[in-house]
Amino acid sequence: MTWLMRDQEISSCVHRLTLRRSTEFSGDLRDTSPEVQRRIREARAWRQEVIRSLSASESDVVRPTNESETLSALARGARYIIQPQLPIDPLGHRTSAPHVLVLAERYENRFLYSPLFIRNAEVVVANASRQLAHSDLQSLDPSQPEIRIGVAPRPSVTAHGLALVHSLEVLLALGHVDPLWRGALVDRRGDAWWFSLLGDEFPRFNREAYLEHYRERAAVLDAYENWRREGGEFPTRPRWHRACDSCEFASRCRTELEQRDDVSLVRFTDFSQQQLLRSYGVTTRTQLAALDPKKVVSARDEPGLVRRRAAGPEEMLSPELDKLDELIYRARVSIDGTYMLIGPAADVHCPTADVEVDIDMESYNDVTYLWGAAVRHSPIVTGVEAGYRAFVSFESLTSEIEAKVFSEFWSWFSGLRTQVLAQGLTFAAYCFWAHAEESAMNRAVDFQTEDGPTRQDIDEFRRGSPSQWIDIYAVFKDQIQTDGPLGLKVVAGKAGFSWRDEAPGGEASMVWYEAAVSDDPGIAVAARTRLLAYNEDDCLATRFLRDWLNTEARTLPSRDAPR
Repeated sequence: MTWLMRDQEISSCVHRLTLRRSTEFSGDLRDTSPEVQRRIREARAWRQEVIRSLSASESDVVRPTNESETLSALARGARYIIQPQLPIDPLGHRTSAPHVLVLAERYENRFLYSPLFIRNAEVVVANASRQLAHSDLQSLDPSQPEIRIGVAPRPSVTAHGLALVHSLEVLLALGHVDPLWRGALVDRRGDAWWFSLLGDEFPRFNREAYLEHYRERAAVLDAYENWRREGGEFPTRPRWHRACDSCEFASRCRTELEQRDDVSLVRFTDFSQQQLLRSYGVTTRTQLAALDPKKVVSARDEPGLVRRRAAGPEEMLSPELDKLDELIYRARVSIDGTYMLIGPAADVHCPTADVEVDIDMESYNDVTYLWGAAVRHSPIVTGVEAGYRAFVSFESLTSEIEAKVFSEFWSWFSGLRTQVLAQGLTFAAYCFWAHAEESAMNRAVDFQTEDGPTRQDIDEFRRGSPSQWIDIYAVFKDQIQTDGPLGLKVVAGKAGFSWRDEAPGGEASMVWYEAAVSDDPGIAVAARTRLLAYNEDDCLATRFLRDWLNTEARTLPSRDAPR
C-alpha cells in the first residue's frame, strides 16, 4: 500500500480523491479569484493571531521545524506544540497537520495531547437544548473547560470535526492520544470549543462516523492503486455535491453527470440520500421528477403504512427520505429549466404601498458601514423624493461608527415614514433575508447614544400590524419553487434583473471595501463608487423581484402539473 490520507481528505469527495492522484486526469487551472485570495489571506492572518495569543499566554511553547523536534516536544510534555510535524501513522497510512497540540494530561511517564484547528468562521449555533465545553485562549485546558449552555456545533464544522479525529488517530499511533479523545476548534472570535469524540454526543463527526469515512476512502484508494497497476475501469465515478463549485474537476464531472442525467444533480442531496434513491431504482433526475408528490404526502401521513411489493417508490422511500416531495419538485425545476408555482397563480403576489422603500446594507467583519434605500411612490407624494439614498462611513470600523451610520439612516427613514402616514397614505419597507438587516439593526442600537433609536423603536416598526416591514425572501420562498438556491443574486437574476457590476456578491464587496479604505485616493474613490452602485442595485433587485411576483411570475407552470 503506497497511499497516504490527509486531514482534509477524510471528508473529501472520493472521486476527487482519485482524480487528484492520477496523472491521466487534469483539472481546470483557474485563477484564484480576489474573493478566494481574501478568504485565504484572512484565514492565515487569523491563525497567526491566535498562535501569537497562545504563545503570549504560556511560556512552554514549542515550534518544531521537523518530526524529530515534534517527537521530542511530545516526549517531554510541552504545554503547546505549534504547527507540529507529526510522523506518518504506518498502520493507517495517515498524515496529519493540526495547527496546535495542547497537553491534555500525563499518564505514568507519557504525555497525552489533544489537537486544535483554527477556523476563521463560526463554530457554534444557538440551541436551547444543547451545551458545549468552552475555553478562552488564555486558559486553553481540555480538562478544565467551562460549560456553555444553549449552543451546539454548526453543521458546517463536520469536516473539521472529522479532521480532529484523524489527528487523534495519528496521536494514538504515536502513543500520545488524549484518553478522552478531545479536540478543539477555535472560531473567528477566539473561542475554543472542545469536543469529546469517542461517544455519541457528536454523531456526525465522532470516532464511529470517522471510521466509516476512513474505511470508505481506504477502500477507494486501494482500488485506485489496483487500477494503477492493472488498468481496467476507473475505480470511482462523479456525483454532484456542494463542494463541486470550487473543485478543479467540476466541468469534467458536470459534463459526465449531465450526459447520464444523474440524480445527484438535484440540489441539495447528500450522498446517503442519493444512495437511497438509487437503491429504489431512481438514478436520474427525470425519474425523480416523475414521482408523485401526493403519494409521498399520503405515505408520510400514514406512519403505519405497511410496505408491500405493490407499493411504489414514493411509499417505499418516504419513511426513510425526509422531504422527498421537495426533492421531486427541485428535480422538476432542474429538468424543465424554469421556476414553478407552489400554489394557484391567482394567489401569487407581493404586498404594495403608496410609498415603498427597498433597503439593503453592507457590512465588513460584522460591522455595518452602509445602509442604502431606494424610494418609489405612486401617486406623487408631497415632500417625498424618489430615488436611492445611501448612509455610509469609510472611517475605521467600530461599534460607535456602526451606530452612528444606522442612527442617520433611521432618522431619515422614520421621518419619511411619519410624513407618509400623516398624509393618510400607505407605507412599506422591503428587504431580502430580514435576519441580516435585523441583526445589523440590533447591533447598532446596542451602542446608540441617547439621541439614537432604541430597540423598542425598531421593534415597534418591525413587529407592527399590518406589517410595514416585509422580507421578500420569505414572500418568494412561500410562493415560488426553485431547484434549491434562494439567494438574491440567483433568484432576481433568473427573474431577469441585471447588476451593473460584472461580479456582484457579498464576498466580493469585502474586497471592494478593503480597496475603499485604501490610502491611495484613486483606488479608494473607484471602490467607493463601486460599492454604492452595488448596494443600489441590490435595493433595485429587491424591487424588481417584487414587481416580477406581481406580474410575470403568475404565468409560471405549477409544480404539481401532471408529468
